[in-house]
Amino acid sequence: MSSFEVNTQVFVIRIWREPSEMEDAQPQWRAMIEHVSSQQRAYTDDLDKVMDIVKSYLDQADLTRQ
Repeated sequence: MSSFEVNTQVFVIRIWREPSEMEDAQPQWRAMIEHVSSQQRAYTDDLDKVMDIVKSYLDQADLTRQ
């Protein structure tokens, strides 16, 4: 396995807009972040947190290699 493969993490990030159940409310953006190798998923309705979630997976991966 090359060092590139060892130092690579793969994520699938899905972002969708969910309609509101309340008549006058705005639709809500949602996201699902899947870490492919562990198949762990995280969900959020705050798109600003997507990179924080990815970073937490990267921090965990870094800890397991030390």
